[in-house]
Amino acid sequence: MKKKLKEIFEPTFPKIILYTFLAFIVPTFIKVCSETGCEWQFRYLAGYRLVFGNEFGMLTFGMQMLMFVIAYLFSALTISLFNALKKRQRL
Repeated sequence: MKKKLKEIFEPTFPKIILYTFLAFIVPTFIKVCSETGCEWQFRYLAGYRLVFGNEFGMLTFGMQMLMFVIAYLFSALTISLFNALKKRQRL
């Protein structure tokens, strides 16, 4: 079981490429502040610290890390599922 988990989450080239792509499109909530107050809005940009001008907020360090973790887990599971399906087709 431990070996299987290590194999799933071990960094490989396809996982890194998919992870980099996903880090920018994973949906996230971002706090947007204006003169009337602040509210949370749904955004499709995540990953690096993004500044959307004066009327928008930016991702905090914690939110960046959360998006990186979600993107990496999703990419690792996607590649592992793809490999499992490929092995099953060979049998």
